[in-house]
Amino acid sequence: MTRRFTHIVLLVVALTVAALTACSDKDDVDPAYTHYLLDLVTYDGPVDAQGGSRFTLVGRDDAPSTALTAAQSVVASDVKPGTRMLLRYTPVSGAVGGAMHVTAHAATPVISDVLRAAWRSGGDWTQHPVRLRSLWRTGGYINIHCQVEYTGKARRVALVVDSATIAADTVHCYLVHNLLDAQPMQWRECYVSIDVHALWQRPSCQVMRLHIADEVNPGRTTHDIAKSQH
Repeated sequence: MTRRFTHIVLLVVALTVAALTACSDKDDVDPAYTHYLLDLVTYDGPVDAQGGSRFTLVGRDDAPSTALTAAQSVVASDVKPGTRMLLRYTPVSGAVGGAMHVTAHAATPVISDVLRAAWRSGGDWTQHPVRLRSLWRTGGYINIHCQVEYTGKARRVALVVDSATIAADTVHCYLVHNLLDAQPMQWRECYVSIDVHALWQRPSCQVMRLHIADEVNPGRTTHDIAKSQH
C-alpha cells in the first residue's frame, strides 16, 4: 500500500474478446465454441510435466473458489502462475469438493496489478474515459470489464487509492487511464483485474468508492463496493 505511484509500469491493454469469441455464420460450428463460459481466473500452472492447465475461479464477492483443471495446454510457456487471465472453457463435470474438470479453449492475460497508493496532490491522475460494462469483486480482486479506445501503443492503467482516505471507512480509489498522447482509434474490449487484498482486509475499510470516467454514463462518476454487514 505504500509503493510510490511513480513506479507504475506501462501496461499494454489486453484486447481479448475479439480473439476469444470469434463468430461464424456456418451451421457446422463446433458446439464447444458456441456453448462455453467466459471467466476471469488465476493461472496456477500446468497439471504435470506432460502439460494441461490449472486455474482458480475465485468466487463472486466472498463465495468459495473453484479449482479448474483442464487437459489442454492453453497458456503460453512464459506466463507465470498467479497471472490473472480471461478463460474460455466448457465444464466437463459439475463442481465436486470445490474442484471441476473443464475443457479449456483459450486463455489470455488481462491487465492486472496491485492497488497503488498516492496523494492527490502529486502523480498521474489522468482519467481518459472508458465505456464501463461491468464492475464486480471476487475475493480480493476488483474486476472491470469495459471498452477502451485502441491506440496500438502502451498506455498507463492503474487503480490508485487516495492516501488521504486509506484509514477512513470509505476509501476513495481512482481508475487512472492515460493514453500517453497516443492517437485513439476504434473502441475495443478490455478486462482489468486489480489485487486489493491489502486494503480490503483492513478492518477500517467498509466501502471502496471507485471513481471511473465512464463515457456511457458520465453523470455517474462513482461506484461503491461495500463489505457485507453480518
